[in-house]
Amino acid sequence: MPSEMFIKGFRYEFSNRAFALRVMQHLAKSSEGYEQFHLWSAYLALEQFNEPRYQMAAACWGLDSPPSLWVAFKAWTVSLVPRALHSALLKVVHSATVSYVEKLKMLQSEGPSEAHSFLSYMVAQEELQVEMMERAMAGRYLEIERLVAEFIIKSAVESPAISSLSPLQKA
Repeated sequence: MPSEMFIKGFRYEFSNRAFALRVMQHLAKSSEGYEQFHLWSAYLALEQFNEPRYQMAAACWGLDSPPSLWVAFKAWTVSLVPRALHSALLKVVHSATVSYVEKLKMLQSEGPSEAHSFLSYMVAQEELQVEMMERAMAGRYLEIERLVAEFIIKSAVESPAISSLSPLQKA
């Protein structure tokens, strides 16, 4: 059974993924026709791929969906950032994400051993986000979609659909 500390940390990560999905839906739509679209649309694809995996893990650990009103409000506030400031926003988010990867690695080490595959995925997808942002900040937007597609294909092959989560024990 996962510890209370693990459940608290995963609940935060689960909410973070729901927030990112909503934000990416807005950013992908609002950046159509601009080079940033390659980043935001690939990021959206990643979050859409993440969603059923996180939903299954959350259900296995007895967690409900993240608070939709709070997530929607936070996503709405980010959507107010003008496109002209997205580069500055990206730098701030990148810095925070680099630090967050370390927190996820600690969360991974606290997690139940039977969830090793999912928890490794959780860290890997966050590390991918860092790499995506670094390429975007370097102006290498066209590489991002392929990078994400390769990650999704590799992840789907290594753990098809959500089957790798089935042995998780409910909290």
